Amino acid sequence: MVILRLALGDKSGPAIGETLLHMAVFGAMLSYISRAAVYLMLRRTRPAMPRPFKSAVGRFGAWATNTISVATLSCQVQDPAFLTGTVWAVVWLALGTLYFQKVARHTLVLSSEERAAQAGA
Repeated sequence: MVILRLALGDKSGPAIGETLLHMAVFGAMLSYISRAAVYLMLRRTRPAMPRPFKSAVGRFGAWATNTISVATLSCQVQDPAFLTGTVWAVVWLALGTLYFQKVARHTLVLSSEERAAQAGA
């Protein structure tokens, strides 16, 4: 946002607010879509897998989540400020992914639950 502020000067107030909002909504929609897609995939490929939490709305809720998220993204595309927010969100997601691939994944430590699951498998 500092770069946007420097590029636009004093007129950047509304642009920064819109950009931050679009970044947050874009990231949230990607999160909701991926979470619901993984839920549907696991319910299809591993129906007998024990789960610590049972969704009250099941597959219908996952499909509804995806439908609402895609509708939100399609409405968001119609806003001219969307492109700026989305580009910055994609840049941050890409940088985070690259950091994880190059650095962070080599320093991960298994939690006690993961160790117990591996020992029992």
